[in-house]
Amino acid sequence: MITAIQAIPSIPFLLTLALSLTLVHSSGDACTDGVDAASGVPCRPDDDARGHDDARRMVHIQRMTCEDGAVARWNSVDREMVRFKVNNWAGVTLEVALAVRRGVLQWNRVQPFYAMWETAREGADITIELFDDVLPGIVGATRVKCRNGREGIRKAYVYLGLRGVGAVEAQNMTAHEIGHAMGLGHSDRSHDLMDARLAEKDIDERTICPSNLNRAGLIAGTHSYAIPEKEWAEVDCAGRTRG
Repeated sequence: MITAIQAIPSIPFLLTLALSLTLVHSSGDACTDGVDAASGVPCRPDDDARGHDDARRMVHIQRMTCEDGAVARWNSVDREMVRFKVNNWAGVTLEVALAVRRGVLQWNRVQPFYAMWETAREGADITIELFDDVLPGIVGATRVKCRNGREGIRKAYVYLGLRGVGAVEAQNMTAHEIGHAMGLGHSDRSHDLMDARLAEKDIDERTICPSNLNRAGLIAGTHSYAIPEKEWAEVDCAGRTRG
C-alpha cells in the first residue's frame, strides 16, 4: 500500500500532522588544525563543511503536544493501565482483528508505565475504529485529546482503513497509530516503526516493532528526542533490543 500513515493532533477535525523528515547533524567540524579528523590527510578548503559523517548523524522522534503546547503524555499517577476498545465496523476477519490487538499489545513490551488492557465497555482510554477506508490517501489516523500538560492525554481515537489489508500489515499499521496514541509523533529514521512513510515500505512482509528510539522517546520531556543514528536499534516483539 503506497499511502502514508498520518497522525492527527488533538483538534476536533481531521488535520494531517506534518513533521520535518530532515536529518539534523551536529555542528562539530570534521577538519581540525588543517587535518581531516577521519583520514589524517590535509584538508581541502571546503572540508570544514563535512561535519555530516555517519558517526555524528542524529535521528529524531517528535512528541505529540497538548492544546497548551506541552508534551502530551498519559499521566501515570493513580493509573496502572490504559484501556483500549476495538470497534470492528468493517467486519474484518478474525485473523486481521487479532492482528490489530497484537499491534496494541506489543507496546506492553517496550514501555514501563502501565499495561494496555482491552475492555468491551464504553469510555475506554483508546478507542480503535476499524473501517474499510478512513479518508482518501489516508490508511491510518489518530486523534489525541490533551488540553494541557498537567491533565495529560485524556482520550485517544485511532482510525484504521483495512480494506484489502492482511494480518501483518494490519498489525504494523495498528502499532504505528498506537505509538501516536501514546504520545509519539513521527521519527525521521527510515524503517523505524514511527517513520512517517511507514506504509510506503514493505510493511506487509514482516512485523515491525517499536525501536529503542520509540521506547526512549516515550519518556522524553522535550518536543523532540534524538539519538545517534549508529545507536538506533530495532526491538523485537518480545521487547529485546536486536544487536
